[in-house]
Amino acid sequence: MNVDIQQWVEQLTRIRTELRATERGCLLIVATSDADLERDLAQVLAEAADGRVERYTFDPTYPSLAAYLGTLPSDPPRVVLALGLDDLPAESRLRALDYLNMEREALRRAGHSALLFIRPDTMQYLIHRAGDLWAWRSGVYEFLAPPDEVLRREALARLRLSLPAPLETLRRRYLDYIAAAYRWLDLRGLMQVRNLVRVPLARIYVPLAATVEEREPPFPPPEMVEERALPPEAMRRLREPVTRRVELAQALREHPRLVVLGDPGSGKSTFLKYLALAFAEGPEATRERLGLDEVRLPILIPLNEYALALREEPDLSPTDFLPRYFRRLGLPDLGPLLSRVLERGQAALLLDGLDEVASPEERRALAVMVRQLAAAYPRNRFVVTSRIAGYGAAPLGGDFATLTIAPFEQEDIRRFAHRWSLAYETAGREGEPPPPIVQRAEERAEDLIRAITGHPAIERLATNPLLLTILALIHYQGTRLPGQRVELYRLCVEALAETWNLARSLSGRPIDLWLGERRLDEQRVVGLLAPVAFWMHEQRAGGLVERGEL
Repeated sequence: MNVDIQQWVEQLTRIRTELRATERGCLLIVATSDADLERDLAQVLAEAADGRVERYTFDPTYPSLAAYLGTLPSDPPRVVLALGLDDLPAESRLRALDYLNMEREALRRAGHSALLFIRPDTMQYLIHRAGDLWAWRSGVYEFLAPPDEVLRREALARLRLSLPAPLETLRRRYLDYIAAAYRWLDLRGLMQVRNLVRVPLARIYVPLAATVEEREPPFPPPEMVEERALPPEAMRRLREPVTRRVELAQALREHPRLVVLGDPGSGKSTFLKYLALAFAEGPEATRERLGLDEVRLPILIPLNEYALALREEPDLSPTDFLPRYFRRLGLPDLGPLLSRVLERGQAALLLDGLDEVASPEERRALAVMVRQLAAAYPRNRFVVTSRIAGYGAAPLGGDFATLTIAPFEQEDIRRFAHRWSLAYETAGREGEPPPPIVQRAEERAEDLIRAITGHPAIERLATNPLLLTILALIHYQGTRLPGQRVELYRLCVEALAETWNLARSLSGRPIDLWLGERRLDEQRVVGLLAPVAFWMHEQRAGGLVERGEL
């Protein structure tokens, strides 16, 4: 007798599918050749089960599976391996079969799933003595093997190899990937700057602030003010929303669904990476950095990638796309893990770049899918980013709160300079830095702050986090910012026009922008915008121009 390993694998897959699909528990009957195979197969099934596994061995004095299930907490549901039925004395075995039949409603109400292990001959007893139970079963699976120990062990080993990774293993591997991918500040888009160092994101990150429009009624309400009592301009101001400045972390605590708008380089994608890293590093990091007392699995996705996939497969759902996207990044099949956390409301979906979808029609369709995803999994967190200019055509609306990232203020610039300098000076070092290094970092930070704040044009650039990072890098190359403004501006233009755009894709695939049939590279961007910039410099020094003039 040979072992049909493929049949074993197929049956094991069906058992796992049945256990995942059930909402109120099920009864699966597993027939094995003997007690040794029952024990070994139970171990394999315990490794394969996604839920919490319990073992129950039939007691000759009171062989009631339902009584045991009644002792288990109802949440979370368990997978119970019911073993040893055929090892009971004959009289106790018959009593156990009677109990199973009489207590089938109690088994159902318990809400747990049970795998009842028996020998093939016992199936006949079940059919005749527990007919109602037999009719209620969800499936019957046979694992038969010869007595040859070598063949049996080989079959079990091959069966184990066919198993997908348990969910906890998948979770650890995924979180390790997130930590490795987002631990360091990504400076790939600044390729023209020499001698880059690895700077930890969490150590230099300056919390972003945002502006939000408050539409609370003013005092006094406009309807209580007579038209003639105030000038028209004052009446208009009464009806206008009030803009309030808040920390993005505070907004995150207040709104489980959030849209974060911002200009290029304002820190939208970095904010999502910071969130993903905090959630990946565990509850302590989440509490310390975000002020959130919750455990969530971060799922950071560039929406442009999903839009590209929809062109090839228009009916592709977001939940089908997610594991495909991560498989392309070299991760194992995360489908079971992602489905579990979404269904249980344990995910933080971080969706980057709604505006980067090419056409307005695709953008609107994608916005609809994001709203549908949020409606299907309402207990999860959602944070969506977009540039300001591209959001109006496809707003999410509804219960998504919308905020706009505020420019850095002088205190933010100072804070960044000190964090950057210390991280730069201690790059590659472990533990607390010695006092001389701390002092040198403080001195260089103050040098950088003076170089920025001493020149209004440079300080205006520094209100943008990306451009501030470029300034810090150039400063640490030994270049004096005021004396090299032409070179400084050239580096900033290159970063924004090409290399930053090519490198910032979360997936590692460049984001190409096209005008007609020509890609918008640095040469094309400068060729188009340099005459406009020169004209504005001469004619519109304030930086504002009417659309018709442009």
